[in-house]
Amino acid sequence: MAASRAIKAERDRLTQQVAELTNLRTTETTDLHSQLASVEERLLAAESERLRYQRSADAKRLAAEHALQALQAEHDGLLLRMGAMESNATEVDNLLQALRRERDDLVAQKQDLAQQLEAGQAA
Repeated sequence: MAASRAIKAERDRLTQQVAELTNLRTTETTDLHSQLASVEERLLAAESERLRYQRSADAKRLAAEHALQALQAEHDGLLLRMGAMESNATEVDNLLQALRRERDDLVAQKQDLAQQLEAGQAA
């Protein structure tokens, strides 16, 4: 009987240890689940923040690209206008030279006519 009591006591002690270990495992599992949920929540927050920064960076890049395209188009337009103005300036210079030659011819004709007039009046 003493052996039977000892075996029952050992069984009860082992049953108690199993219950304590099960409770400990349940507690640790609950803690781990809680920690995992916390980490997942932080991960989602970090991913959300990363996406926000990514969208902001994409918007800035897109705005910079549009500004660069606008500046390039303006530059191209200015180059075309400058070419047209240089062509017009060359044309104006040519016309001015022609007018100067014509003026010089008219001045020479005037002098000839003045000399002929003086010669006619003297005679």
